[in-house]
Amino acid sequence: AIGEIHPQLPNKLVIALTVALGGIGLFRFLRARVGLGFWPALVAGTFFSINPFVYERMISGQILLTAAYAALPWALACFTRVATTASIGDVSRGVAWVALIGFIDIHGGAMALLLLVAAMLFSPASPSMKLALVAGAAGAFVVLNLYWIAPSLLAEEGGRLGSGDYLAYAPRPRSAAILPYVFMLHGFWRLEFTTPLQDGKVLYLLTFLPLAGAAFAGVLHATAAPRWRRPANALLVTCVVAAFLGMGRSFPLTVPVARFMFERVPGYGIFREPQKWVAMLALGYAVFAGVGLQLLAGRLDKLRAGARNVVGIAIVLPLVATHLM
Repeated sequence: AIGEIHPQLPNKLVIALTVALGGIGLFRFLRARVGLGFWPALVAGTFFSINPFVYERMISGQILLTAAYAALPWALACFTRVATTASIGDVSRGVAWVALIGFIDIHGGAMALLLLVAAMLFSPASPSMKLALVAGAAGAFVVLNLYWIAPSLLAEEGGRLGSGDYLAYAPRPRSAAILPYVFMLHGFWRLEFTTPLQDGKVLYLLTFLPLAGAAFAGVLHATAAPRWRRPANALLVTCVVAAFLGMGRSFPLTVPVARFMFERVPGYGIFREPQKWVAMLALGYAVFAGVGLQLLAGRLDKLRAGARNVVGIAIVLPLVATHLM
């Protein structure tokens, strides 16, 4: 019906809603669950929704992937409880979130599953219980995704993913230089779009690196805080694994793993374009940057009452860094 008004309007609305709902979801999580101030949470939500990864995926038309990405913050409260308590009820709700995100886009579902597994592994449950929970979650994920797994197993040989896909969709640049690109949320295999880094390297670094620095400070604080140690470590490990997988065959150290995953792990072929994993790195940056900015706000407040609001200036950083979006 909306398309009758204008044929491009439905897609434009999905894009706009993805940006809004992703940012609101992370803002809400950081305010209500983590207890961050207004400005640190707002900057984090903006950074989550406006960054090179989201820009490149949207401009290439992968709006279902970005929609699944935008749904991730809404599941974080559940995943946090899993890491804190590992109750059967919370794990079941976590699996439901994974299934819902996977229904939007299966790549997002796999990312959510990785985060849920990390949360279970860092939970206070016994080793045997953790193993049972992980096996149960993985099994439930397979069962809930049979609607696409079964047809893919019956696909004709010519329609299956092969070595050509493995080579063609490797992240760029295809050398050791991919490492800094991935950690700056770049590396998309397509060449026809101007990236924020290409558009102005100095400007991008001047605006992105302060956010990365705030995220680093947030990691140090959150992983040491008794209340947040377990979920923070789960998110950190997820980011490291995602960055490792996101480099695929382009980084020399990840080549054996990428080849093994692509050729030997059933279903991993959906990540023929492994840079999609960088979505989890973007999520981690946003969450930890919010925590880092909260620390800065607290120190500013000690110098002068109300000075914590100065961190609101940081709202311009993601907007300028990814101004192309």
